[in-house]
Amino acid sequence: MNRSIFFQGGTLVLQHVDGIEPIPAPFQMVKSRWRCEAYHYSSILPWMQKQGIRNAVPRWQRIGQEGD
Repeated sequence: MNRSIFFQGGTLVLQHVDGIEPIPAPFQMVKSRWRCEAYHYSSILPWMQKQGIRNAVPRWQRIGQEGD
């Protein structure tokens, strides 16, 4: 299964990460999944890349205004 992370309700959620040890400190097991608050995103990016975790967190995009 593909390891991935996604955004849900202000948290980052890991899925299919069985066998990865250790899971970094900001993550806690909540509702049977590893979760952390979304503001930790930039600090866990290097770990995610090293572990080969697919990033499914949406990118922020600027909303255009009339006349842009």
